[in-house]
Amino acid sequence: MPIADASPDYYYYVNSFSGTYVDWESVGTSPYLNAVDYPSNYVYIAGAKSNKKIGNFGFQDAGSEQSETISKVFVEINGYASEDPDIGYPAVRLYVYDGSTWTLYSYIPLTSTKQWISVDVSSKINTWAKVNACQIYLVYIGYTPFQDALVDTARIKVQTITKTWHNVGLWAYGLSASKWNDVGLWSWQISTFSWHNVGLWNFFLNVRQWHNVLSWQFQIYSEILKQWHLITIWSFSLEVERRFPFIILAGAIFIIIISVIYLLKR
Repeated sequence: MPIADASPDYYYYVNSFSGTYVDWESVGTSPYLNAVDYPSNYVYIAGAKSNKKIGNFGFQDAGSEQSETISKVFVEINGYASEDPDIGYPAVRLYVYDGSTWTLYSYIPLTSTKQWISVDVSSKINTWAKVNACQIYLVYIGYTPFQDALVDTARIKVQTITKTWHNVGLWAYGLSASKWNDVGLWSWQISTFSWHNVGLWNFFLNVRQWHNVLSWQFQIYSEILKQWHLITIWSFSLEVERRFPFIILAGAIFIIIISVIYLLKR
C-alpha cells in the first residue's frame, strides 16, 4: 500500500522487475529495489562500461488518493557511486515510461554518500493513470575501473494539492480547496486552488477556468407592501489567472441594494 506522511505526499515503491535489461548485478530477491534494505537487496555495477542497463522496474498503484489533484511527481533513487579522483563519478541515466513512451529524463547525480536523489518527472507523469503506468530503467556509463554505482531503492513520490476546509467569515462557510462547492446564500460556486481572502464584500479569487457565477438574488422586505421581493442583479461568467479584487463590484452591488430599498419605501 502507498505510504502518506503528514503533508499531502504519497510514495509508491518498486513492486515488479521485468528482467528486460540485466546488465547490472542483482543481489537478493526480485524486484530488488522495493525497500531500503541494503545489503539484502540491491543492484550494482562497476568499472569502465558503457550503456549498461537494468530494468524495467514497475511501481505500486495508487489507491483512494486518486481523487486528489496532482501537483508534482518525482522519481526518487536511493543509492551511491564511487568516483575516480581524476574524472569524477560515473553517469547513471534515468529512463521513464508514462504508459505510452519512454523518455530519457535525467542523469542521476549519485555521490559517495548513500542518499535519496529526486528527479522531477512532472512534465511526463502528470496524471494518476500515468503514475500507475510508470516504469523506469537505469543506464550506467563508467569511464574507469575505479568507478561504480549501487542502487538500493526506487520509488515514485506524488505531491498533491492540499485540500482543507477554511473559514470564510461572516456566515462561516467551508470551501474545499480543489473541487466545486455550493457556498450558499447567493449560491456561488467557486473552484479554488489556494488560500483566498473572502471578506464581507472584498473577494479575492484565484480561478483557472471559466465558471458560471449564477444569478445574484436577494430577498428584500417592503414595509409599504408588507411582502418580500426577489431581486436579481445579474448573472455572469468570469475567467481570471491571478488574484483579482472584487471590491468595486461589491460597491456597485451595495449601491443597487440601497437604491432598491429606497424605491420600495417610496
